[in-house]
Amino acid sequence: MRRAATAALCSALSGACAAGANLGSVGMSHGGGVTGESSSGDAGGASNAPVASPIPSDFRTAMTRASSARFVSKGHAGGRWEADVYASTGALQTLSVARGAVAVGTRFVEEHFERGDAGAGPLFMMEKRPAGFDPTHGDWRYVAVGASGEVAADGPVESCAGCHGDAPHDHLFRVPDGGR
Repeated sequence: MRRAATAALCSALSGACAAGANLGSVGMSHGGGVTGESSSGDAGGASNAPVASPIPSDFRTAMTRASSARFVSKGHAGGRWEADVYASTGALQTLSVARGAVAVGTRFVEEHFERGDAGAGPLFMMEKRPAGFDPTHGDWRYVAVGASGEVAADGPVESCAGCHGDAPHDHLFRVPDGGR
């Protein structure tokens, strides 16, 4: 059952980059926080408790906004959402110069809003992890959290890594006015 739910989630997320894809509410995680892993409860069985979002709740104030204005997020659901991107300390230079190593611990959070009505959309986070986390995909951790706070994916998410593998620098796309 868990494998089928994980496969369905991965399949749904893999369409997120496609033009016109509709994520709706991104989904609910009932496991170990990393897509494809299970967690154990106190009794040693799989836990069905929702996973808390690993995206810092204070990202809007603790991180730096990476663009001067909200922009259409063309890569996530083919332009369905407008977005603001926030970057951890020192990360803006990574977006503006597109060269050099991205430091372990660097984080980017992309907050989405429905185009037209500006209703809340999902949050996506990329976090650079230590070498060996996912060497095939640049050692990036990807997190997708639905508009109502459910963790849909967390870890080396293939659907995220697949699109970000086409980015010009270490799986990162430039942000309009990035690195202001």
